[in-house]
Amino acid sequence: MAMSRLVPLLEFNLSSCMYEDCGIKHYQAGHDIAKPLDQLKPADRNAVLTQICRKVRDAAAKPVRSFKEERFDKSPPERAYGSVLEDEASKGAIRWEDHLGHTSQGEPPAIMCQAIQLSGTNISGKPIRIEAARLVSKISDESVEVDIGTVDGWVRPEQMHSIRPDSKVTLRATFNAPKGLGAQEFINSWGQCAFLLTYNGVNEEIPISEEMTRALYENFRPEVIAPRPIQKSTEPDELE
Repeated sequence: MAMSRLVPLLEFNLSSCMYEDCGIKHYQAGHDIAKPLDQLKPADRNAVLTQICRKVRDAAAKPVRSFKEERFDKSPPERAYGSVLEDEASKGAIRWEDHLGHTSQGEPPAIMCQAIQLSGTNISGKPIRIEAARLVSKISDESVEVDIGTVDGWVRPEQMHSIRPDSKVTLRATFNAPKGLGAQEFINSWGQCAFLLTYNGVNEEIPISEEMTRALYENFRPEVIAPRPIQKSTEPDELE
């Protein structure tokens, strides 16, 4: 499911079009968009429409938090920054969301994870410039480059301007473009990972737990990832 500033977006292809040449190709497909709905047999089209309705229902059931839209180049509103710690301007200056967004395609159970996103807010009271960003797997030590979301689209860190106070920033890590990774393969390889950032000359690691990555797929039906293994207790059994 793609996330546009915490708003779920699903892509549907009603008829043949050049979807691959526009921005919506990066959103989660509500069905196999290579097969437009008007090209399906009535029975097949009804089955796909039922799957689409389930996806819309599941997406609507998730709580969505709203916030005022902020442009990266917009002057920040007047506010008192006296309560902001002095060192927050260089470390811990971004308050990160506690959940991920993602871009996927395909039909359950064959869902492909194309990218994950993490958003945050500059709470430092000063401009921040991200100089480097990568996502590193805590499972395989593999890493991928990270793009930064701006009003001009996705750019590399070295191409972006400073993030003004109170403005939003979004990180995006892409996997095996353009196809992506199978949902289970993604969990197996990237279920535990971390964004590594350098901004204003300071390094920060943002851990991503398996609970956060699994939450991306918990509403898909049929299920697209296996249940998390139950760890056996290492404590000795009590004597009767």
